[in-house]
Amino acid sequence: MLVKAQLHVHSTLSACCDKENTLNNIVNMCALLGIKILALSDHNSCRNFLPFDKLCKQKGILAVPAMEVTTAEEIHVLCLFNHYEDAKLLCDDIYNSLIKVKTNAILYNPQNVLDEFDNVTETEQYLLSVASSYGIYELFDKVKKLNGIAIPAHVDRETNSIISVLGTIPYDLDVRCVEITSSCDEKLKGRLKSKYNVIISSDAHCLEELCSADGFYIDVEEVSTKALIKRLSY
Repeated sequence: MLVKAQLHVHSTLSACCDKENTLNNIVNMCALLGIKILALSDHNSCRNFLPFDKLCKQKGILAVPAMEVTTAEEIHVLCLFNHYEDAKLLCDDIYNSLIKVKTNAILYNPQNVLDEFDNVTETEQYLLSVASSYGIYELFDKVKKLNGIAIPAHVDRETNSIISVLGTIPYDLDVRCVEITSSCDEKLKGRLKSKYNVIISSDAHCLEELCSADGFYIDVEEVSTKALIKRLSY
């Protein structure tokens, strides 16, 4: 079954995100774009997932429990899960490992937890996008034990990507899938596709980015988190 997916979108819980990236705006825009599988992947947190999931169900969209974790090496890793409870376990562990730095209101937007009506229920005072204490190997092992998949994010970028930090994708790291941007060099894309499953996501921090890189098509057995993770883990 070929369906359109978008697996890397930030909401107002991410301090670097536009204030207009509320849960309703994200879900409604993705519904217009024909997205059927959607992952809300805020920095080091999945605390906006439950109302997001409710909104997605109303639009016939599969919501994937997810987050974008920053490792101790400053590598961004997209983490997708079959169940919210597993994502929440990692979310809590990651939060407890973060250095508590209060968000600078001049540099960042408030990190808002929202309800299904986009009302602010909580504002996180400590910056979530800082590096966690989890190294890349430890994170991959943790996600695997929680039956999820860890995907090196935007590997073609010059900052916060596994290639820019380590110089390569280590052969002994259990990488099954990588994420690239829509502007990835064709030669690099070809090399990556010869070794890994490759997804193209928007990493949208505003609605304009969501529209300009509006997802990719993936062939899954069914529209479910289990089938998605199975497909990306081949």
